[in-house]
Amino acid sequence: MKQRYLFGVFAATLSLSACQNMGNLQSVVDLGAQIAMASVYGNQTSMVGGLKEMLTLSSDRASTYLSSANVWNMLLPDSAKNVVTTLRAVGLGAYVDKVQGTMNQGAALAAQEAKPIFAAAVRDMTVVDALSIWKGGDTAATQYFRGKTEAALRVKFQPIVQSSLKQTGYYNQYQTLISAYNAIPLTSKPNLDLEAYVLDKTLDGMFAKMANEETLIRKNPAQRGTAAIQGILGAIK
Repeated sequence: MKQRYLFGVFAATLSLSACQNMGNLQSVVDLGAQIAMASVYGNQTSMVGGLKEMLTLSSDRASTYLSSANVWNMLLPDSAKNVVTTLRAVGLGAYVDKVQGTMNQGAALAAQEAKPIFAAAVRDMTVVDALSIWKGGDTAATQYFRGKTEAALRVKFQPIVQSSLKQTGYYNQYQTLISAYNAIPLTSKPNLDLEAYVLDKTLDGMFAKMANEETLIRKNPAQRGTAAIQGILGAIK
């Protein structure tokens, strides 16, 4: 009943304004859009709450899924191509495999620790943030969230990645790999910042999985989301 009343008020206002001054039509349309949104959502708090729930679910599910080393397939970067090619050519590919294995295990451990960091970032979302993504595409929330938080998340996430790599024995394996490479004639020690590489890849993996989860929630909010999310997404449609 309330929605029909608001719609009637808007329609009457629009008709009157159109007759009096066509130049004011856009401002009336903008006002009508605000009225319509208010009638659908009830208030901005519920909208922000629904979007926060969607991001919380997406990040939590991404962290849980990526907490298994089996789902990661992180290879040494292109900058290490000569190292990989040389070691495999002389039958020392096992050193490469071990380093890559510890990298993937480190990413999985870091993903486990990501939940509270991502949750805190979601809690900081403002009404302005929510209004910027409420009508976006299938991954609009994740994209906006990444743009707003990645720099801060990177700072907080770096020590977690370092700690995770230490737990897997990555640094020892890496030094062993470099020693084996340097023992081969006519080779020189490469300058590889693999720690930063693992950090980048882990964050990329987290946001990619979040985007995938957001898409699934948007397509089927009743099964993949919550009542609040379903209400928000249903209103958007």
